[in-house]
Amino acid sequence: MIFENTPSCLGLEVELFFTPDDGVSTYTNLDQIKRMCASCPAKQECLDYATEYAVQGIWAGTTFNERDTYRSKNGIVAKPVIPAYLVKDHLTSGV
Repeated sequence: MIFENTPSCLGLEVELFFTPDDGVSTYTNLDQIKRMCASCPAKQECLDYATEYAVQGIWAGTTFNERDTYRSKNGIVAKPVIPAYLVKDHLTSGV
């Protein structure tokens, strides 16, 4: 993804924006990230991308569940991050 504006998060550790995949952990720094994102010059671009695609993690100060709720209320179906034809090719290739 290419941004017109420089994101406030540029250069930060990517792990800050994701929870461990254990189904139990939560974001330990969500409030700080939301504050940083609130004034980010790339917030709208980030939100547009995260709404269009089913990306995990915090994007534009929103969690996956918050974006999913927004999509449901507005009749938006998120596109998969990996195109379906690539997933199909990968599954059938035995890789």
